[in-house]
Amino acid sequence: MVVGENSGNKVERAVIRAIDGKQLAEVPSQVQRLLVDIDPSIVGRAEVFHARKASGTQSDRKADLIIECGKRQIANPSVKSGSGNSVHQENIHEFVAFLRSLRVGESAIDHLYWFHWGDGTTDGTGPVDQRIDAREIRARYPETISTIGEVFDEHQVSIVTRALAGSAGGAAPSHLVYTNNEALSGILVVPMTSVIAFNSDAQSDSDLIVGSLLFQNYGRCLQGQDLVSNKTRNDVQFKWPSLAEDVREIYREIHEQGN
Repeated sequence: MVVGENSGNKVERAVIRAIDGKQLAEVPSQVQRLLVDIDPSIVGRAEVFHARKASGTQSDRKADLIIECGKRQIANPSVKSGSGNSVHQENIHEFVAFLRSLRVGESAIDHLYWFHWGDGTTDGTGPVDQRIDAREIRARYPETISTIGEVFDEHQVSIVTRALAGSAGGAAPSHLVYTNNEALSGILVVPMTSVIAFNSDAQSDSDLIVGSLLFQNYGRCLQGQDLVSNKTRNDVQFKWPSLAEDVREIYREIHEQGN
């Protein structure tokens, strides 16, 4: 994962400032609504809220914050902002090990490796001048894309759960919090179970999309950048291009059902 300052970190700090050390009435109104959506029982109570960054590196956790009411934890949300969000990134070999644990066959694994490296090999050892981008692979080798798509279709729930909630041994986030600005206007929260359910329905004919999540190589290094810098070709990534509109849809569905 990329470590350092970004809009997500700024939004997380804004959420912490809005909540930490305050009673509900002292929290900005838009964030009050978020807290009540998380736990309606907090209304009318006088406990002080606490909010802090979740521990662990970004590569081994999905929850970004811990939110407590008094001494009781009420949420450990994943926080997203902006558009075109990356929701998961990991080493290709770790992802393949996960697929093998689902009993995905070696022929399909070879297709995945071949797509990932894009240099005509299944181990990334092809010459730089043989590297091609994903668009060309999709156009010239549709059978490879179709094979990967069959794996994604068969194991959609497991793959979506890994991308959004993390590995089985990690602490899965309880909710997803979304806003597109540091002022936290329009901030929304939805249970992670609803987010996973939404992405567990087939929503695209594209073989490289799982739910609303787009699978890709994080860095193809088509000009050999990995040979002269610290760039790497090793990671896969799931992006959620329609995250903002999808979270709003999930939120509407939840609240329409509650009425």
